[in-house]
Amino acid sequence: MARAQSVVEVGCGAVGAASADLSECPAQGRLSGLASELEALVGDVRSRLASASIDGAIDAADQARTAFNAEELSLGIAKKLYRDRRRRAEMFDADLFGEPAWDMLLDLFIAACENRQVSTTSACIGANVPVATGLRWIQLLENQGLIARRADPRDARRVWISLTASARRRLRTYFASSLQQPGRPANAAGAAA
Repeated sequence: MARAQSVVEVGCGAVGAASADLSECPAQGRLSGLASELEALVGDVRSRLASASIDGAIDAADQARTAFNAEELSLGIAKKLYRDRRRRAEMFDADLFGEPAWDMLLDLFIAACENRQVSTTSACIGANVPVATGLRWIQLLENQGLIARRADPRDARRVWISLTASARRRLRTYFASSLQQPGRPANAAGAAA
């Protein structure tokens, strides 16, 4: 405001250099009003910038929290499904409910969430099938673009398998949709997760 006042004083210098009273200056009122408006605008811009950066940080934190919660929720669902399938196999003949591909996908999803590697042999054990059968299913899943294989650089006999990014995304979507309630939009489950 002091800067605006000096502009007013300089602008009104012609009224009378000796006069300390600026009230006689016709531009004084108009310049003072403009200076006040300018200061208000600067304050508003500063306020909006500060608010935008805070809102942006809050939005980023909310997005990270939502992603983390969705991943944790998906992991929980996958673990429950996998445990239920193992428990069912204990009570009934496992051949009645054979779905080795699904068991492998669940096992690989859980391993990916827990940052664990899974060998082909472990995947076969996890699917509760003989190795030869498991290898056929692994080949099918790989042909479908759901899993990828890579050799273990430290042990030429071992091959690691993992979900592709597409398969992991599809499984997350599947788990989120399993939480949906009738009449609820599809994206509401993901947003709440």
